[in-house]
Amino acid sequence: MGVNRRFRWWGQIVGSVTISGKRKSFEFGSSRSEFSKLTTLLGTYAKSCEIALEPTGDYHRTLAFALIQAGHNVHFVSSMSTSRAREMYYNTWDKNDPKDAQVILSLLKAGNVQTFTDPLMHGNHDLQELANTYQSLVKRKTRIYHTLLTHYLPLYFPEAQRFITNGRAEWFIDVLRHAPCPASVLSMSKVNYVKRVMTKGGKPATRQKLIEEFYDLAKESTGLPVRAGSISVTMFKMVLDEYSQLNVRRKEIEDIIEQRLHGGPDYQKLRSIPGIGPVLALIILAEAGNMRRFSNYKKFLKYCGLNLNSNQSGKSNSNQKSLGNLHAPTSTPSKPCTLAPKPSLLFPLG
Repeated sequence: MGVNRRFRWWGQIVGSVTISGKRKSFEFGSSRSEFSKLTTLLGTYAKSCEIALEPTGDYHRTLAFALIQAGHNVHFVSSMSTSRAREMYYNTWDKNDPKDAQVILSLLKAGNVQTFTDPLMHGNHDLQELANTYQSLVKRKTRIYHTLLTHYLPLYFPEAQRFITNGRAEWFIDVLRHAPCPASVLSMSKVNYVKRVMTKGGKPATRQKLIEEFYDLAKESTGLPVRAGSISVTMFKMVLDEYSQLNVRRKEIEDIIEQRLHGGPDYQKLRSIPGIGPVLALIILAEAGNMRRFSNYKKFLKYCGLNLNSNQSGKSNSNQKSLGNLHAPTSTPSKPCTLAPKPSLLFPLG
């Protein structure tokens, strides 16, 4: 059976099934009762059906889970394969749901599919949620960091940019939250200001020297002369507060990652590879799932999209990067050939 699902959760799901050589099309709703009707209908044809889906975001996950629970075998068809096959079969770029369902069914019959491994059933759903949440949080944090560097600091305190050397300069963000503009800094004496903003951690003498230097720079600042209690400074403080909260959330997730994976043999072997830390190891395990399903390292590299395939035509002969998992390549070291250990370290893992 080939299935094409619309994006909206309230929309219909279009399917095409071949029974005794005859093709039938049908539609069913996106609800538990409709899923139950579908599995019941499929059960009248065969105890275990071969079903192909075109993954669209995470909209396919609930349907695939219900079908696997009912004992059916679920496969995936890539969007690129569907698009090219549709153009080949119909010689047109026109698309609609019944047509896509038939194209997916034809790809399933030809064997051009991938077996779907449900993360919830195989125990790595929590890892995927950890990785996705961490990625989303870091993206928001990076956007705010760039906003601080390109908008707020150039306007109100240009001299403060030299103290934010990277996105993890959290101690100075706390300093800036107390007084985000020169007027706020100079409203206190130098001694009182240093006592107020001194934070724990690091080397106290070095940190105190930097804070004193920061106070002196406030006297010569070229920033806009806004009042300490103005709306502009209040907005600046709100952005700094949000950035600080995201730093706390990021640290909490990193602690959960370490607690969840610490002691796992696969995690420890990945951590032994230079360039792979806790977060990168998490992403690899979350995307790959059970790494023992790869019989050798070449299959794993292909899954990650890191292996090179030949592309030969006439006298032209070049290598191109094959497309595999779109998230896994971002989690691998930038120089896998020089950083990766011997293949026997990870394969086999048993």
